[in-house]
Amino acid sequence: MPVREVEIEICDRKLTLRRSAANLKAISRRFGSASMTAMFTGKVEDQLTSVYETVMIFAGWRPDTTAPPLISIDEFDDKIDSVKDILSIVQKIQDLMMGDQEPVASTSISLAPFVPTPEPLVERMLDVAGLKEGDLFIDPCCGDGRTLAAAEKRGARPRGYEIDKDRYEKSNSAIAGGEVFNEDGAGAQFKDADVIFLYTLPASNVKLQPLLLAQCKDTCRIVSHAFSMPGWTPYQEEVFQGSTFYAWLMSDVRKELAEPLASKAAA
Repeated sequence: MPVREVEIEICDRKLTLRRSAANLKAISRRFGSASMTAMFTGKVEDQLTSVYETVMIFAGWRPDTTAPPLISIDEFDDKIDSVKDILSIVQKIQDLMMGDQEPVASTSISLAPFVPTPEPLVERMLDVAGLKEGDLFIDPCCGDGRTLAAAEKRGARPRGYEIDKDRYEKSNSAIAGGEVFNEDGAGAQFKDADVIFLYTLPASNVKLQPLLLAQCKDTCRIVSHAFSMPGWTPYQEEVFQGSTFYAWLMSDVRKELAEPLASKAAA
């Protein structure tokens, strides 16, 4: 296996992350698979730890040895506290996982790097969301357009956002109608959405929460591959073919968030 290296600066230290057979084996032992999806699947509160452990392993540390990591988890946690930081780090990891292919430019991601959702999982998530004919379906990180195409086949009106030019063109050609914008999904408009499909990083989900609350109608359903929403209880959490996804109804979310305020006012 050809070795691939990328440099990264964390906590004022420059590290060289290395893709090698030994490091991929260590990643597989830790996460059960050497894939982006496996590495960043789990509870929201565990995501930063997953990113940290992935970086440390690629930098040469092994979780099953007594050798201390190059940077402590507390130091990492103190420093890595923004969406931009997390996206930059995960982009470096994605560059490593791409093997001999050219790295994706760091400007081509905002809410998430491009890791496509398996098509059977897309279909299952649309089933759970209850997507029906005439619904407005929005994917703010539509990638290669597979989610938009699946929604259109069900008679829905697809709308996608894709910041990467090549993938935007692919998404646009994947559907006969609807619309795709070559824009950052962080600026997506959700006002009239019936179903929103997400496969975005944990920090990006946190970034989207206030936008969804402000814009979505009560009947809007939100489905998210791999990552949950802090403080929101899903009406369904399911493991399908080894992948976890979540589904929320916006009226339930608003009711849940309003309950503590109502209790406080009554007191």
